[in-house]
Amino acid sequence: MDRIHLKQGSALQSEMLMTGKHPEYDGVWVAHEIQGQDVLFIRMTGGTPNLTRVWMKAVRAISLTATLMPSLAVLLWLQLLNFEINWLASICAVLGVIMLQVSVNLFNDVGDYLKLIDLPSSLGGSGVIQQGWLSTRMVKKGAFLTLIIGCLLGIPALMMSPEGILICGVFAVMGVMGYSGKPFNFKYKAMGDIVVFALCGPILTMGMSYAATGALQDGVLLIGSYFGFAAAAILNANNMNDIEVDTSRDASTLASVLGFKLARNWQLGYYLGAYFCLLNLVALSNAFIALPLITLTLVMLQIKKLKSTDNSSDERLAEVRFDAAKLHLLMGVILCLTLGGLIYWA
Repeated sequence: MDRIHLKQGSALQSEMLMTGKHPEYDGVWVAHEIQGQDVLFIRMTGGTPNLTRVWMKAVRAISLTATLMPSLAVLLWLQLLNFEINWLASICAVLGVIMLQVSVNLFNDVGDYLKLIDLPSSLGGSGVIQQGWLSTRMVKKGAFLTLIIGCLLGIPALMMSPEGILICGVFAVMGVMGYSGKPFNFKYKAMGDIVVFALCGPILTMGMSYAATGALQDGVLLIGSYFGFAAAAILNANNMNDIEVDTSRDASTLASVLGFKLARNWQLGYYLGAYFCLLNLVALSNAFIALPLITLTLVMLQIKKLKSTDNSSDERLAEVRFDAAKLHLLMGVILCLTLGGLIYWA
């Protein structure tokens, strides 16, 4: 037997979602699709790639620039302002926030699979659970492990600025565990955009400033908001593509609350927010800081592509979600190169 139908919410269905194992049949079983009130599980027949490759895919290594770029930008900004930087605490903090993002990614894979949002036919998530390469339980253990490592890497920063890091750390841990997990389930209650904005933006950059200098310095929140808006745009692009699936699984995102057409306009609002923060940063430093504005052309191309779509099922939306991720990276690279150039020529 290679296919099994189980009633949604049954004890065996829940156990198989976590372990990928059936008590009577050998092999790895994966939820394939929902058929009425039942979930169809299929037995996976392919082999498993090298574990290193599997875990690299699980952590979504290519997405980690979402926390790396704002971290580097803050350190360059503080150098430009001639602050003395605690490099041990700073480097540990950079590695720590990357580990926290890995933890979020893993927890999100677990949450979306258990809610039957990310199935083999879905575009979201890393796909390692849906391929049968790792069980949900293994991915969840990885999420907790990377969360612990991320917290431990924050110890030098905590010693540098106890109060500031403690505040940022509490919000970070709440966001990591509560984004797609209990007790908050922010992602499924239309609060995912807010959490992503904060964790990949102001909270992250505040923590970096406290780790590097022991205090919150001018301009750091603007840098955080710049990256936070760009990160929220990635999430919105993903959520627009998933409106129908999320709604059918009782998961509410901001895109589903706004509706497809309004969510398209909301995307432009995120980028305008990012550019507004950038222009305010110029007032604190140098006109060259505005160089990332050259990405506005790419923003307009993205919005034009969005406007040409009719609904959340349009295949062109799959391109937009990747366009938004590449744009976030480009906005970060240009800002970091600009800051590095200003330091060099100072």
